[in-house]
This record gives sequence, C-alpha cells and structure tokens, in this order.
Amino acid sequence: NYDVKDGLQGNVFAHNASCRRDNGELIYGGLNGFNRFDPAAIRNNPYPPPVVITTFNEFNVAVRRDIAAPETLQLSYRDNFFWLEFSALDYANPGKNRYRYMLEGFDKEWHDRDAGARYASYTNLDGGSYRFRLKAANSDGVWNDAGLTVTIIITPPLWERGWFRWLVGLMILAGALLVTGARIQSIQHQKATLSAEVNQRTAELR
Repeated sequence: NYDVKDGLQGNVFAHNASCRRDNGELIYGGLNGFNRFDPAAIRNNPYPPPVVITTFNEFNVAVRRDIAAPETLQLSYRDNFFWLEFSALDYANPGKNRYRYMLEGFDKEWHDRDAGARYASYTNLDGGSYRFRLKAANSDGVWNDAGLTVTIIITPPLWERGWFRWLVGLMILAGALLVTGARIQSIQHQKATLSAEVNQRTAELR
C-alpha cells in the first residue's frame, strides 16, 4: 500500500482521471495534483532492517544508549520502572517501519508498534530474569525475525531471596527447638520437684 508518505498527491483520486502513456507510465489525477509512475521501476526493499535500542531509561534517566547486540542489564527492585526507545536502521521510508516487542516472563503476547510509537515501558516487575525481544520491519513489510534480545535481571529485595528465606526458616526452626527444649526441661524440673515432695511427705508419714 502507498500513501502520501510515499509521495502520492493525496489519498483520494478523481474518478476516471487516469491514463497510460506509450512508454508504460501511469498517470492518476487527484484533488491535489497528479502522480506519474512507471510500474516497471517499482522495486521493493528485500532487506530486513537491523534494529537497535536507542535509549534504556530508568525513571526518565537514560542509563544505556545504542544497544545493538545481545546484552544483560541488571536493575535493583527499587529501580524496576524502565522504558526503552528503539529504532530500525532502514531509512528508505522510516515513517512506515514497524515494530514488535515482548518481555518474556511478563508479556503473554507480542505488542505491535508503528514508527510513531517506538517505545515500551514496564513497572512493578517482580524480581527475576526477563528477556526483552524486539523485531522490526522495513517500509515494504520485510521483517527481521532474528531481531534483538536483551536480558534484564531485576534483583529482588533481601526478604525475597532464596537464601534469606532459608536462613529465616532455619532461625524459626532453631527457635522452635529451643522453646520445645526449654518446655521439656521445665516439665522435667516440675516432675522432679513433685517427686521430691512426695518422697518427703511419705518419709514424714512413716
């Protein structure tokens, strides 16, 4: 499909305002003039565009730029609001480039974006490892299916880490054992005291 971004005089053409020249050129008239083109000269762009993350932002502060290869980024759970800007490196008609992205481990499906919305944002993610996958298509709809993948690791807070939970569990178990041991000792002491009193009373009765 072609539109004014491709050089058309407009998106509306006049009825029957067209002709074909002897050299094969087609001429179409519209409200804003006419278009002339040679169908034989039309060439689609067969090359899938490279795609890059132009900016990685945490709380509106750019922390990384121009990510063009697989990379791993690590964030604190305090800084888990981030957004990314991206771009396809195809400039034949950049206004018609398209994008798809998803955050594996969070998103259930791909998100589609046009050239006017080249960004993605996420917030309040749980601690863990995620993969941000990004693809792009040129203005002729040829997709770079390999795309770009960036691993994003959000470090969980101390109380959500496995070793901390294990330590807390161990401390609770140790505390329970101490309480149980103290209770057993108290019962044994009470039994011994009671037994001594009984023996003393028995001796007195004799």
